[in-house]
Amino acid sequence: MGRENKWFYASIMAAVFAAGAGFHPALAAGITIGTLDPATKVLTPAANTPTGLTLSTKALYGTTYTQNPSHTALSLYGEGTSLTLEVTSSTPAGGEQDIPGLVAAGYVTEAATAATGNTLSLTDQAAITVKLGYHYQDSDIHYSLAGGISSQGAAIDNNVTLNNTPITLVNNPQQAVDEKNTEDKRELQKNWQVSASLVGGAGALTAAGNTVSITDAVITGTYDGVYTSQQNSPLKLNVTGGAALASEATSGMSANHNSVTITQTAAGGTSRGAYGDITGGFSSYGEANNNAVKLENLTGAALDSIYGGVSGINALPDKLLDYNQLTLNDLSQTYAVSYTADNNTVSVSGSNAEEGDIYGGYAASDTELSSAAETASNVTVPVTLTAQASGNTVTVADSTVDSISGGMAEGNLFTSDEFDTDLITISPQLIMHTDANTVKITNSTITWDIYGGHNWIMEDYGTNSYATNPDKLTLLTADENTVYLENSQVKYGVYGGSALDQYDDYKLLAPSPFQGEANGNTVTLVNTAAGSVVYGGEVEGMDVFWSGALDTTLTMEEMAAIMKPSNANNNTVTITYQLDTQNKSGEIAGGYTVYGDANNNQVSVTGKILGTGTDAQANWSLGGFSTYSGSTHEYTRNIEGGYTEGGNANDNKVSVKNVAILGSVVGGYADTFVDFALDTAGALSQNCNNNTVALENVYGFSEEGNSTIYGGWAIIQGDNPHVDSPFVPSYRTTAQIQQNALGNTVTLQGDVATPTISIVDGVYGGWSGDVITIGIPTTAADARFYTDTAASNDNTVSLSNYQSGYVVGGEAELNLSAIGVTDEEAAVSTASTAETVSAPTVTLAAVGTANNNKVSLTGSTITSSVLGGAAVVNTTLDDALTSSDITFNRTHSDTAQGNTVTLAKTKVTDNVIGGLALRGTAAGNTVTIGADSQAASLYGGVSGYGKAIGNTVNLAGGTVANVYGGATGVLGTGSDLQNSLTDAITTLADVSATITDPDVSQSDANGNTVNYYGGTVTDSIIAGKSASAAADNNTVNLYAPLVETGLNLYGGIGKTESTGNTLNVYSNGNSVGNLDHFQKLNFYVPKNAVAGDTMLTVTGDANLAGAAILGGVEETAKLTYGDEVNLLYDANGLSTDGASLGVLPGKDRILNAGFVSTPVEVQQKDKNTIILKVLDRSASTLSPDTKLIAEGNAAALNFIGAGADTAMDAGFMAASQASQNSESQKTFTPYVTIGGQNMRYDTGSYVDSNGYAGNLGLVRRIPNANSVDTIMPFAEYGKGNYTSHLDNGSRGDGTQHYGGVGLLLRRDLNNGVYYEGSFRAGVMDGDFRGALEGYYTTYDTHARYAGASLGLGRIYQESDKDSVDVYGRFNYTHLTSDDVTLHSALGTADYNLDAADSYRTRLGARWTHNYKENQSYYAGLGWDYEFDSTTRATYDGFSTPSPESKGSSAMLELGWKSDATKENPWGADLRLTGWAGKQRGLVFNASITRRL
Repeated sequence: MGRENKWFYASIMAAVFAAGAGFHPALAAGITIGTLDPATKVLTPAANTPTGLTLSTKALYGTTYTQNPSHTALSLYGEGTSLTLEVTSSTPAGGEQDIPGLVAAGYVTEAATAATGNTLSLTDQAAITVKLGYHYQDSDIHYSLAGGISSQGAAIDNNVTLNNTPITLVNNPQQAVDEKNTEDKRELQKNWQVSASLVGGAGALTAAGNTVSITDAVITGTYDGVYTSQQNSPLKLNVTGGAALASEATSGMSANHNSVTITQTAAGGTSRGAYGDITGGFSSYGEANNNAVKLENLTGAALDSIYGGVSGINALPDKLLDYNQLTLNDLSQTYAVSYTADNNTVSVSGSNAEEGDIYGGYAASDTELSSAAETASNVTVPVTLTAQASGNTVTVADSTVDSISGGMAEGNLFTSDEFDTDLITISPQLIMHTDANTVKITNSTITWDIYGGHNWIMEDYGTNSYATNPDKLTLLTADENTVYLENSQVKYGVYGGSALDQYDDYKLLAPSPFQGEANGNTVTLVNTAAGSVVYGGEVEGMDVFWSGALDTTLTMEEMAAIMKPSNANNNTVTITYQLDTQNKSGEIAGGYTVYGDANNNQVSVTGKILGTGTDAQANWSLGGFSTYSGSTHEYTRNIEGGYTEGGNANDNKVSVKNVAILGSVVGGYADTFVDFALDTAGALSQNCNNNTVALENVYGFSEEGNSTIYGGWAIIQGDNPHVDSPFVPSYRTTAQIQQNALGNTVTLQGDVATPTISIVDGVYGGWSGDVITIGIPTTAADARFYTDTAASNDNTVSLSNYQSGYVVGGEAELNLSAIGVTDEEAAVSTASTAETVSAPTVTLAAVGTANNNKVSLTGSTITSSVLGGAAVVNTTLDDALTSSDITFNRTHSDTAQGNTVTLAKTKVTDNVIGGLALRGTAAGNTVTIGADSQAASLYGGVSGYGKAIGNTVNLAGGTVANVYGGATGVLGTGSDLQNSLTDAITTLADVSATITDPDVSQSDANGNTVNYYGGTVTDSIIAGKSASAAADNNTVNLYAPLVETGLNLYGGIGKTESTGNTLNVYSNGNSVGNLDHFQKLNFYVPKNAVAGDTMLTVTGDANLAGAAILGGVEETAKLTYGDEVNLLYDANGLSTDGASLGVLPGKDRILNAGFVSTPVEVQQKDKNTIILKVLDRSASTLSPDTKLIAEGNAAALNFIGAGADTAMDAGFMAASQASQNSESQKTFTPYVTIGGQNMRYDTGSYVDSNGYAGNLGLVRRIPNANSVDTIMPFAEYGKGNYTSHLDNGSRGDGTQHYGGVGLLLRRDLNNGVYYEGSFRAGVMDGDFRGALEGYYTTYDTHARYAGASLGLGRIYQESDKDSVDVYGRFNYTHLTSDDVTLHSALGTADYNLDAADSYRTRLGARWTHNYKENQSYYAGLGWDYEFDSTTRATYDGFSTPSPESKGSSAMLELGWKSDATKENPWGADLRLTGWAGKQRGLVFNASITRRL
């Protein structure tokens, strides 16, 4: 269908009229006219209704017969009834025309009179013939069939019903060949044939609630005229539900809630009906909302366009003008015109619309301005146009359609040819909204494009006069639209929301600021092919402003004033294709904008793998091949999460699975090429950050290396196509550009079984930079400063079972290219305001960072190189500037720091580099290679002309030729390393070639490390290498046996200096060819070493001159007295001039399971061998931590000793109380006492002890003449725990419990003197848990104990209530020896715990006061002295340090007791004792007795 027909009048769905065809009498055929009661549906026939079955007329109006413009019913029904509509000839201004006839149920021409509730029906084979008219520049619409028409009022609730109706359309023979006005862009046609049109209701201002219902209509007639291209084509019937037809913009116009329903049933047959445009509601101005169109099974001649609702005259059928008109009657006013087509619905199923478009809502605001007012002075008139088509729904099933838009808004503003552009200036504003529309398509074919929401700026006409209007924003939005397609085909593109689109021949510009927004749109394709692009949200068409399409040239400042950032954010595209057929598509983007941000978009594409093995291929492909000029060429297409040509692309997500690609997959893509993106200060920030790309079984089929994956891709294209000048024009004296690709993530997951479906040409986590051209006048006389910082940091790349060319975590590749501009070229814009200086200096500063990127490769194959991060910056001058008098200050700073590369089961054809910086520093980068991996060479960090500092390479397996911890000066022109990197860093060779005579005096390679855990190295391991400066403090660590007899093992190879380089050997059995460039060699004899082992063998030359050689041993090594281990051996002799030997601090002894320490010594045994030797037993010592073993015994001795006090004090008092309470003293009376303690014992260190102890015994008191004897057999039990602490922080813990029996005898004389004695014996069990020399150690002990006590004292009775007990006591405790086994990580060792004795005395006094007959309290003081309680342990002839408890302690006791009485048989004794001195703490005792 031609483009000029896309804007013709359209019609939409109508609900079936409730009365339908049922209001005519029950006759077989005829014509009925009458008034229909709206409540009862009862028809009152008109008296003068035409009779007969056939009628030929130019007009038939029901109103004529009923004299009522409302609720008139006109019905033609039954076979044999027919109506022929003739034409009426007229001669309007400009030429002749034929006006077609009209049949209408209600027709009224009176002002403000409505046509309401009228019904026209043709049913049951009643036929109608319509003879078509033609017109000559006619501006009126002509309907042939209508429910109700009011030429000056409203049309409400009218209905047309056609059921099984034959309709014949007759061609007009009077039409002539087109006559076109070639001077006018509108190309007005003359004598154009008028289409046949049907309307439910048509009014001047309002059309509401009108309906059209058509079932099984048969439309026939073919074209027979002068247009050969249309010869024999079917003539068609246009159908409209409701139309508001005012000829000029009038407030309050609307066509709302109208409907069209057209159905072809199975009974009615197929391929019947030829329909043109179908419209639900049409308003030439104002609103067309909430209308509906429903079409079913229209499989006849192809439908033209289908509209749910249309607002705007440019869509009117048969109109020669395709624009609206607005007359300015008062030049002092502000004009605003609005067109809305909201909330309309279109449903099409089983139908053929392959020549037409479908629009849910269509708001057309193309408007020509004319002026009816005159002015003698200059005047500016503000005009705002608003076009909105939002909330519409289109549903298509099992149909063929040309194109579809859920909501379409188009417009432009232009002046008529007669407009006084000299004095009248238009200040324009255009607003378009196509938001929240829905399109759902199933099992259908679309031969053009699909849009959820679509804004279009039409071509402009006439001679325009516009004023710049910076305060009036031209805002176009296409937000929150939804497009869903399933099992369908789309020839071209699918767009969720297109905020700004334009004709290519758009020439003139309304210079108010432009902004488009396409946000939150959703596109879903299920088993659907799209031949062109698929965009979630799009802002397009702005390129006409700078592409040279405009008639006038704009400066960059003028563009910047007009163009506003236009965003495409939060859009989603989901494509799932699971059919067993091949399909390919073009560009896919979540969000795309020419100028603005494309953030937070999501794209998911899932295909299907067909076939297996080498025959496996994806059913969906991106891009392809085309043939022209006799050869085949690749055309690449990309998948982008977010894509902007002037802004930021952040936080986008892309997921692709089972797809073939010829092009790139990019998470966030910013490709800026318009320099008005620079702000007035010359600043530009471009960000592609935090994007995510996940690929599974995606493979490239490019033969030219075009299948590349980017997480974030921030570039600046270069020359501006509009002004043919550098990106930074010469009139800008400063520019500060920032390009970021930060925090992006790329994950590729392949198929092990089918590797051919997991191949791409290259992968970048983040890429930033490009060639930035800067125009500088060759005669510049002002200071200038230009800087660009490209940062590709914190990106992550992960490949699993994939094949790729190069893989780069983050790359900053930047060149500031200064181009000389002549004076004429420099004058394209405003003059510079910079300060003029006599000797101008131009600064070009290029900064690049590639830091903290991560690359992880598992089970993959890389056919090029792998880099964690790469930064390459440069500045260049062309010949014109080189030969000028300008002084250039060119600075370069590139860094690659903190990057990591990890390889597992991965093969790399070329090199693996942690971080690469061309001129700056490569620092803190790490490369790790695991088993089953291989690469040419590994570099922790590389700098061409800067520093390589603190980089690390970890070898844990695999095969490589060379390993460099860090290297500088290895990127020279033509070097193997440089040649291997040119596909990943495309400008590397060219940039290197421009660097002549660089200052490399500080290009050090210092502090780098190589850790060897396993694998094969065939050539060299070099910790650090500098071709021009120092290589200091580099380290090689051998953690596993390195056996490569031809290998060169070098520390730091520096041109100016090599100091502090260290070799650390941690394993036995290493063998290398040559050993050199180490100033420190440290040998760590491992714990599994045995006598005679050799740690490092050199088969070639071993240069140790001036080196410090230290050896050490793991203290757990199973070596013994006199054993030797060879640290270094060279059969050719060791070069040790000036070398020194020593022992590594902290590695100077061996320690056996008994904690006996023996020192070692490093010696040169002979000219070939340096050894580590274990000294003999005489140099051995027992660890001081073993004191903890003896302190466990000391704790046991003190705990048992405290049991004597329990028996002699608390036990005796409880027993005494029990016997006194007994009514009979002739038998033994039981007693019990229990107590607890919290004590600390000073042992030289100290021991904390907590526990409880008690006695259970019998007592009998035997009175004599001068005395009373007490006999106390008892059993005792105690349980506690202890913690011993050494001064060095070592600690031991344990638990102890004892149990035994004893006997206490005492005689009390009548004069108060008493003497006593006791004996105890039992068993002590305990355990130990502690850290000796840092090793967790345990043992269990079981020993016997015995104890005896003797005491003498006297009780002085001071009064009948007070008494004082003065006493002395001697306690002896013995703990037998025990053999225990220590268990630790060192093994087991048998220790002997020596027997231990305690000799302790006490002198004390206790005062008691009986404050009641049976209750008293008491207090006492005492002094203890320990004479000897030394404990010790021995092992293999060595004795542990002994704890010492000798010394004094003082005690204070407080107590209360209550004796039992006849009234209260229970007795109690509570006592608290505090200690100070050698033993400190508290003891608590409690006794309970009962009177028997």
